[in-house]
Amino acid sequence: MPAYAIGRIEAKSWEWLQAYADPVAALIRKHGGRYLTRGPAADRLEGDGELPDAIVVLEFPNVAQARAWYDDPEYARWIEHRRPHTRVDFLIVDGLTPEQQAALNN
Repeated sequence: MPAYAIGRIEAKSWEWLQAYADPVAALIRKHGGRYLTRGPAADRLEGDGELPDAIVVLEFPNVAQARAWYDDPEYARWIEHRRPHTRVDFLIVDGLTPEQQAALNN
């Protein structure tokens, strides 16, 4: 079942992104993942909390591969590269099985 890594990014600056983007995209692919979205925060539908500067959603084949990407020692150096410039909340969530999707969409 697919898994999703969802990042909520608050940036002090974006100077880190140019060096970060290509190698991290390669690491995501290495672990079977792909970007579903990467960009400015969406329009608010509900709530009143502070909107992030950007939201990232990654899809992986399963939670184990999502976790392997995040725990990859190569990614650790890019986390440290990003941290002085950002505050990030990253979550990994299970997707739905085809049966669960069918039950919810009927």
